[in-house]
Amino acid sequence: MYCYNCGVKKAKNLEICTECGASPLKQRPVPKHDNFSMTRSVSPLINDHGLQKRKENLFPYIVVLIVVVIMSSTAIWYMLHRESNIHGIAPIKSSDIDINKNNAITPNLTPEQAPPVMKNAKEKEPPKVISSDNFIYPSDQEYITETFLSKLSKQEVALIRNEIYARHGYIFQEEEYKNYFSAKPWYHANPNFDDSEFNEIEQANKDTLIAYEKKMGWR
Repeated sequence: MYCYNCGVKKAKNLEICTECGASPLKQRPVPKHDNFSMTRSVSPLINDHGLQKRKENLFPYIVVLIVVVIMSSTAIWYMLHRESNIHGIAPIKSSDIDINKNNAITPNLTPEQAPPVMKNAKEKEPPKVISSDNFIYPSDQEYITETFLSKLSKQEVALIRNEIYARHGYIFQEEEYKNYFSAKPWYHANPNFDDSEFNEIEQANKDTLIAYEKKMGWR
């Protein structure tokens, strides 16, 4: 038995509590717990424990995701760096860029960083300079083409044609050609000139020159 006032346990046959003097003695009520209150008190513990467990289960996946991101970033950086090295182009640093007064960005590129310069198509070579001593064209040894003649002027084409004649001592009547070829050390006037002395190459070149002059409207 328990005293309802002070809660001290006494003998069953005692009606008055010897401790506090309360009477009659009553059994100390045993606290009752309803299922609802117990469920509410236990549920937070269960929920917290479950949440903690789920967090522990997600931790390995988070670690794997972080590792994958780091490896992917490293691989991308390596590929870009390797690609630039293959093409021989060094990366441009911020210190390599100047901003002029017009706010135009001008990179200070080194020879290794500068892009390759595209070369222009080969320009046409100028006509050969007419020397005072040499032949203009070896017309007795090489065939003349229109490609070569297209680089020459009307006067130069005429000189080459008359040079074929001058090789065999043709005596010119026109002062221009007479004075020009007379000054050549290889020219020797031949009163008995005959164009039958032309070899096969010279004859073909003479025909090519005359045909080209007619084509250009010079004859």
